[in-house]
Amino acid sequence: MTTPQRISWLVIASFATLYLVWGSTYLAVKYAVESFPPFLMCAARFIAAGSILYAFGLFQRWPRPTLAQWKYALLMGMLFMGSMSSVAWAEQYVDSSLAALIITSEPVLIVLILWTLKKRPPGLQRLVGLALGATGMLVLVGPSLGEIGESRSGAIFIIFLSALAWSIGSVYPAHNKLPSLPTQSIAMQMLISGVVLLGLSSITENWTTFSVSAVEPVAWVSWGFLVLFGSVLAFSAFNYLLRVESPDKVATFAYVNPVIAVLLGWLFRGEILTMTTGIAAALLITGVFLISTRRALITFPSRWRRLAKKNA
Repeated sequence: MTTPQRISWLVIASFATLYLVWGSTYLAVKYAVESFPPFLMCAARFIAAGSILYAFGLFQRWPRPTLAQWKYALLMGMLFMGSMSSVAWAEQYVDSSLAALIITSEPVLIVLILWTLKKRPPGLQRLVGLALGATGMLVLVGPSLGEIGESRSGAIFIIFLSALAWSIGSVYPAHNKLPSLPTQSIAMQMLISGVVLLGLSSITENWTTFSVSAVEPVAWVSWGFLVLFGSVLAFSAFNYLLRVESPDKVATFAYVNPVIAVLLGWLFRGEILTMTTGIAAALLITGVFLISTRRALITFPSRWRRLAKKNA
């Protein structure tokens, strides 16, 4: 088998991991935060997963990271792991399916960020995708925006910020300043962000009311799934894809994850998919598809393109 073929299969397997595993983590987080304080749960998750990966690296004789690499690992770790921890906190107040649908805005945000950085507007197809995504988000969260002072509104706002942080991390050029080995890079990010989250938990969460013996078995299973599959496996795949694919293509997991999250939330927790939610989901997923696909499905009329080239 040639090297390009091996890389192709690795890319396919990595995308499949992001689509399926991260789509199911929303349900796992929902179960976990019913027994664990959210920041403590996430800190333990990332420290455990980072330790597993780093222990593996010791056997692989990874090169010793520099202080500068640890600094960038902290920055990227807080953008990614901080984002996921914020979603975990928000899932105390909103359904897992709603959280997943809001996170669908990430590809839209990435396109807007790249548009701002490169000073080049997207084509008509991506503009249509942006419009559909924005409309879908308004349909989805519009009714909740009027609930000023309610925990649900605050949770929705935090999820938006989480999506923005993740989007910034996806396009921020610090990946080249981290260790070249993707597994080592993600291990460092999880370890150092896990320590920061542990400190945050000690300040913001009351540990005296938390008892390990009171944790439900389903919460332990969910936490173990988040460590082994949601962190060790999926983050390794994500970090690898960011190095070999464009950020907007990697972000396509955002229109598969909510479908899985909604189905699992309905199946295991009885979360209701209303007509409004269904319409919003259809708009969001269609918009993200138009943004992410490389096939030209919508283009400017040829007369407009010639006029634009003439005036350029």
